[in-house]
Amino acid sequence: ILYKRAEVFERAGDIDTVVFDKTGTLTTGVMTPMTVVTDRSRDEFLRLVGSLEVASRHPIGYAVGLAADMENVTLVPVETIEGVPGLGVYGEVEGRKVAAGNARLMTEQGMTGLERWHETFESAEAEGLTTFYAGWDGEVAGVIGVSDAVREESAAAVARLASIGITAEMATGDNQESAQRVAERVGIDTFYAGATPESKAKHVSGLQEKGQVVAFFGDGVNDAPALTQADLGMAVGSGTGIAVEAGDIVLLLGKGHENSIIY
Repeated sequence: ILYKRAEVFERAGDIDTVVFDKTGTLTTGVMTPMTVVTDRSRDEFLRLVGSLEVASRHPIGYAVGLAADMENVTLVPVETIEGVPGLGVYGEVEGRKVAAGNARLMTEQGMTGLERWHETFESAEAEGLTTFYAGWDGEVAGVIGVSDAVREESAAAVARLASIGITAEMATGDNQESAQRVAERVGIDTFYAGATPESKAKHVSGLQEKGQVVAFFGDGVNDAPALTQADLGMAVGSGTGIAVEAGDIVLLLGKGHENSIIY
């Protein structure tokens, strides 16, 4: 456990509320592809979308890459790529403008046909999957749903916090159903789904305005504003460099425990 500054020890004793990110924090962040639905050539869909997602180096991207690998689809280099925290990713693959993300990103990228995929999207979300749209050249071409497992130690960590009088909450950019499934598994009653990086930080600020002393626990780019806003930012050492830089405390992984975190 890396403490960056001496005053962190003093602040840690005053914390009465901990807000957790979900993916990669309460869960392993190791995504598994669960559903891929498209009305295009499946090979083309997985090649274009998978190539973009893998290049993003996001846990979801690796899951899409796994789906492509399972179906023997060869991925290709991307010409350009741009990630939008909390929304998704877009870029150019094989000369085509490809995007993968939520409805807002699709709209911003000029993608039409969202309504055709609404039922499929809702069905995947109802199963608790992290779900997103994907398409290219101005039209949504399908829906992908992925899942990741809750860390074995997460429920015990939340229970331990409760036993010493600390309230645990969760804020995630994921959908309501997926957030609820994880919250129930780990014993968290209060959670916020569909959160952007800015709204996570705003939520922390709102708690502070009520007089609560807040620690935020996260691992990704989406968590950096909240890690900075919190009275105590706790970053997972296996997360992004931005999250690690923003945190006051960094939880490092021990040898032989690559998927474990010490709470």
